[in-house]
Amino acid sequence: MTEFRSSAGSAMKRASILALLLGGAALIAGGGVAQAQGSGRVASSAQTRQLDIPAQPLSTALTIFGDQTGIQVTGDTSILDGRQSQAIRGAFSPAEGLSRMLAGTGITYRWVDGRSVALQRAPQVSSGDIQLGPVRVEGEEGAASSSSYPGGNLRGASRDEMARRLNPQTTLGSKVAVSQRELPQSVTVITQDQIQQQNMITLNDVMLNTPGVTVFPFDSDRTNFYSRGFQITTWLLDGVPTNQNLATIAPNLAMFDRVEVLRGPDGLMNGFGSPGGTINLVRKQAPDRFTINATASAGTYNNVLGEVDVGGPLNRAGTIRGLLVANAQTRDLAQDGAWRHDKLFYGTLEADITPTTLLRLGASYNQTDQKAMWTGVPVYTNYTIVPIARSTYLGAPWNHDRYKTITGFAEVKQDLDGGWSSKLSFNYLQNYSHVKIGQIFTTVDPATDQTTLDASNGFEKDQQESVDVFVTGPVHLFGRTHHLTVGASYSREDLNVINRYCSDDNPFCTVQASIFDVVNLAEPAFNGPVWNQDQAIN
Repeated sequence: MTEFRSSAGSAMKRASILALLLGGAALIAGGGVAQAQGSGRVASSAQTRQLDIPAQPLSTALTIFGDQTGIQVTGDTSILDGRQSQAIRGAFSPAEGLSRMLAGTGITYRWVDGRSVALQRAPQVSSGDIQLGPVRVEGEEGAASSSSYPGGNLRGASRDEMARRLNPQTTLGSKVAVSQRELPQSVTVITQDQIQQQNMITLNDVMLNTPGVTVFPFDSDRTNFYSRGFQITTWLLDGVPTNQNLATIAPNLAMFDRVEVLRGPDGLMNGFGSPGGTINLVRKQAPDRFTINATASAGTYNNVLGEVDVGGPLNRAGTIRGLLVANAQTRDLAQDGAWRHDKLFYGTLEADITPTTLLRLGASYNQTDQKAMWTGVPVYTNYTIVPIARSTYLGAPWNHDRYKTITGFAEVKQDLDGGWSSKLSFNYLQNYSHVKIGQIFTTVDPATDQTTLDASNGFEKDQQESVDVFVTGPVHLFGRTHHLTVGASYSREDLNVINRYCSDDNPFCTVQASIFDVVNLAEPAFNGPVWNQDQAIN
């Protein structure tokens, strides 16, 4: 494989990024209702450039093209042998300039991302010697994220553009990006555009809008997802397998670019895929041009939300890029005195170590605190619902749930000769929960309103480490080109569960009382037996 690369764009000082980040944070703190977007452009692949490349051997012309546009061109050198480029002179976007330069050469290209393209042979018609001109198969140029999943309507779009939007590529079910029609299973991609337009906040919102998926509340905090009659327990983070457990609540979407959902078994690429399906959460990546997005909103139930997303190149050559995301939300719940507070921080760095080597690092911290009714509306012994107002809170005054999720990741992607590439990924995930509740435990006597109240105090800590490595590329056999992928993955999970009880004879501090007495339930000391269990899963 031959690589063509040159530095792209002008410098963007880090101080400017920091200043805009602080400004976005101030917007969040203000609690107003506003949306702002800005872009201090560095080097966009959609921006026109002055090109001057004489007709010459194609391999040499592509080197000059990379120097003048900052676009990385990859491909098998054998397809360039003996081919001459067309001369181009004038102001063109990189896409238009490359198309003109490749006209009549029998070579076409596809966009890998906003900074690079891959060359390939153009298809030929089955009859005669007429060869098609360059076919452009490309993602949205220069997009910071969701590069393969642009939004907007299709009016005026070309045939290739319409096909790309209606049949976007995904890595779910395959280690390489393929269109959904190439996968033998049902896949739905919830794009960043859809997330923004439908104001989705957590994964629950995404799954409610995913065909063929049932969202089932497990309790007031946690949710289970079902597909084809089976629970979905397999999650991927950027394609690396992880595991869902009871310490998990639906994650905030602020750090994710899109969500890919596969329905049905997927153990081939994911090792321990569940029969219900797989959810792939794709993190946002550092953009190759400076962008800042800030959002603040307010609504009923004192619902205040703020988010800032800022990133771009950190050096003059654009070979080091960063992204920071901060999100905070506070709101009251439907019941009097109930509330929820969320906060999330996410950061990632990308570095082009060499023209063919990409390094990505990142980490996130997410915390949710909540006072809520752990169970739903109580029912009488005949299973009719107790007639209470929607705003009635039937829980202990000291109810408090806390969930924390910490992640870290690193990945190295290496382009190899002959169209081959390799990728090594590491994911670290830590889920922590502390649930302390007093609740209505049994059905209610319709004559006396008497029921059983109980209390519990539990902790869960789940740590997971996952490693995934694969090599993929074309293999030419029997006159055809095949695609071979070889890889391996390893995952380890350590789960620790602790429950603190009241006493040996009454571990859950149960008492008989009216359902309306639960709001005055005293907090127990929880100084009885302690149940501690550790479990390791490889």
